[in-house]
Amino acid sequence: MYPQIIKHKEENGVKLAAASVLKEKKSNSMSFADSDSKYLVRIVKAESQTLLYLFSEDKSKHDFKLIIYPSHTQYRITDLSKPIEILEEETIEKINIE
Repeated sequence: MYPQIIKHKEENGVKLAAASVLKEKKSNSMSFADSDSKYLVRIVKAESQTLLYLFSEDKSKHDFKLIIYPSHTQYRITDLSKPIEILEEETIEKINIE
């Protein structure tokens, strides 16, 4: 699976924004999908943790092995109803699911 690239429509005009007095928690996310759309992996990075969510069409399978590249870090997921916490990765080029 490779990252999904989502392009946002450009709007003509000016967008104004004001800085908040309150410190807001910052987070970002990445999505990976296979070519058949059988699996979707969503990685959400927050200030204190990185969570990996796996969504699958196959409801009968309950044991997944994920390999994150280029680090070759491996994780096992047995319960799709909740995310797993993973180590923060500098770069994720692709994810294999077995």
